[in-house]
Amino acid sequence: MSTSPQFATRPLPARGIRTPASARASTRTPSLLISGMVTFSFLYTLMQYWVALPQAGLIPIVVLYVAAFCTLLGPDRGQKLSRILSGGSVLFLFLILSEIVSYYAGELFSVYYGLILLGLFLSARLIVMHIGLLQVVRCYTYSAIFCVLTILITGRKELSGYGAGETRFTGGSGIHPNLIGFTLASYFPLFVGLALDLPRGKKRLFIGALVLITPVLLFTTGSRGSLGAILIALIVTTLRFTVFNRLIGRLRLSALQIIMALVGIGIVVYVVLHGSDIARASKFIVTALQLDSKQRGIHSGFSGRTTIWITAINRLSGLQWLFGRGYRQGYVIDSGYVTILYDNGLVGGSVILGSMLRVFFLLWGDTKTMQSPGWWRYHVVLWSMMMIYFINNVTTRYLFSFGNQFSLLVIFLIVCRKDELLGTTRNTLAMARGTVRRAAIFSVGKVPPMSPRPAAEI
Repeated sequence: MSTSPQFATRPLPARGIRTPASARASTRTPSLLISGMVTFSFLYTLMQYWVALPQAGLIPIVVLYVAAFCTLLGPDRGQKLSRILSGGSVLFLFLILSEIVSYYAGELFSVYYGLILLGLFLSARLIVMHIGLLQVVRCYTYSAIFCVLTILITGRKELSGYGAGETRFTGGSGIHPNLIGFTLASYFPLFVGLALDLPRGKKRLFIGALVLITPVLLFTTGSRGSLGAILIALIVTTLRFTVFNRLIGRLRLSALQIIMALVGIGIVVYVVLHGSDIARASKFIVTALQLDSKQRGIHSGFSGRTTIWITAINRLSGLQWLFGRGYRQGYVIDSGYVTILYDNGLVGGSVILGSMLRVFFLLWGDTKTMQSPGWWRYHVVLWSMMMIYFINNVTTRYLFSFGNQFSLLVIFLIVCRKDELLGTTRNTLAMARGTVRRAAIFSVGKVPPMSPRPAAEI
């Protein structure tokens, strides 16, 4: 995200914390190693379905634990440990409460699941403090590009034999189509932001191709929730910066807006003159997404999900309404919101959902003003991803989990302090190592040198 046209940086005030000379002299190698491990964790979370290994789902979690341990090898470990709960402390306390509930529920798997979540929370905090959230998003971007290319290569035969309404694309693996659709939905705003961010050239053309390919792959998975989430996010984003913008009276039409308006007028004219073609296209979409199917159609209650939701809610009684029944009690519920109610109750579920909504509204509020085009685009991408995440989890169970890339990234987001999330102040630990580098993808551009405050002010 370089200054222009890439994601630029706003003026960043110093934190008012003097960094020890030993920390300022730290090498960049550990940061590069940790970034590599985070990238691998994101990548392997999806690629595990292409690799037949026992307990493959735990490998990326273990790698993140190791990465977090590596952050404590420097001389500033004391500062990190003292600030580890400076972000998400309330959430951490309620995770402990849910772990206690899981323990008394008597399910060993539930206890292990809660312990993994607690370890993942602490690991994410240490990693964010060390390399910064922006670098975590870069790692997610690198893994997303590699995953799309892998899906295209391994699923080429499946794509060539695709039949609308007859098959659902899985990328040539054993992954569930809804899961791959859920993951691809997170890539779309990321690639759009990246295409706008990069200067003209081969890299921008390459990312532009990914922008076009991703929704096509998503369509072939037949994941209606993911497609609907992207569509709603596009509509809300458009309205957010047009109709809902307080400065609408001062808006000036850019060349892109004029082109979009002309295209819209052209579509309307085409619909009026070619109604039969539109009808055939609509029939194809209905067939491809199985909207008229008895098993997966509109009248099936979200493929029978509503019946499961009602059954799960009816199983709650007494204090379980407040504190839940414990993590993953052997009952699969295809709704993230019903799942956190069932697992964590109204109290814990409200804290979990509130932590995610906090991220969304902080990012939403920060896009009201444009301190710099780069950070503005970066935050729009993140809150668009959060919007897709919220909408998609109405019919999927990934709202608070770690078994997929998107949910893993959201955990990194919810453990951030406000300044770490928005980049409004510098993390001295990360800046001392020079981890915010000028990269070709998602670089923040030149960062003004940090001028420490006088000792009397510290």
